[in-house]
Amino acid sequence: MFCDQCEQTAHNTGCTDLGVCGKNPDIESLQKILLYGVKGMAAYKAHARRLGKTDAEVEAFIEEALFAT
Repeated sequence: MFCDQCEQTAHNTGCTDLGVCGKNPDIESLQKILLYGVKGMAAYKAHARRLGKTDAEVEAFIEEALFAT
């Protein structure tokens, strides 16, 4: 398993083996998918903000999703 989300690895290269943070490959994949979706939501949110629109629910979801990873 290669995980590039971990801040606990030596030389900032990412995990190459299970065990540093204890995350399994399924969780790592789900977190990558979540981040991919949140990046898209954030792009639309930024565009909507430029048009003068905001949504507190979207902002709260993005915050929760980022803290979950």
